[in-house]
Amino acid sequence: MNKLLSPPVLSLLVGASAMASVILCVMQIHYSRQIRTLQGTQQQLVAVQQRQAMMQQLALDLYAYSKTNAAIRPLLDSVGIKPSKP
Repeated sequence: MNKLLSPPVLSLLVGASAMASVILCVMQIHYSRQIRTLQGTQQQLVAVQQRQAMMQQLALDLYAYSKTNAAIRPLLDSVGIKPSKP
């Protein structure tokens, strides 16, 4: 009989394969959860970037308006809206 395919060796190979399969399944579940978390974080980042762009445009519009109506300048100064220096 071939010693390489003896029952103890086959049992060891089957056990190692089963253990590797379980480890791979656990790693796949962990990876899937991390991807879901990352996608949620990316969506939050996009929302924050959109709000930031909107607020920046509002600040630019308010500064442009302050050129025609100086009464708004104290309010702009109090929140730190100043012209950008090129």
